Amino acid sequence: MKTYTAIASAAAFLGKLAAADFLIYGADSYSGVGGYNSWTGYRLFPGEPNCNNVCSTYFIPSVDDASGSREGIRCDGCSGGEPDEVEVHLNDIHFTLYKWEDYMMTPADGGPLLGQCFLESDDDFGPCMCGPGDANYGEKFLRCVTDITAWDTEYFYG
Repeated sequence: MKTYTAIASAAAFLGKLAAADFLIYGADSYSGVGGYNSWTGYRLFPGEPNCNNVCSTYFIPSVDDASGSREGIRCDGCSGGEPDEVEVHLNDIHFTLYKWEDYMMTPADGGPLLGQCFLESDDDFGPCMCGPGDANYGEKFLRCVTDITAWDTEYFYG
């Protein structure tokens, strides 16, 4: 009985740790409604998504500046492989990842590190049809190990 209790406790603890991590995917959404549009940006998930998950997230814009009150994800060097700097600003969550600091989650307010992200591209999704003529595609970009959850960002509502 003690062994079972220890295993159950360990599983519950590890489940909490895994639930806190999140994934960021580079994403494109193509809509045929009102003309052909393409937006390049990101989507955030608690784990590898299926199309139901994709349709339960908000599209996060790629921005040139994610400081102050501007939200989105800014990526310097993303077009050439390993980015030099990635700034993530989603509601009250605001941190920057620096290549030279092994992509540690450095908060904008100068507080303690929030975790660490790792470059990954071993999963993709699409086409996911989330509405009439709305095809969504994406590829895993970052896996972040942190106490922050996908739900904390308010960009995942699944």
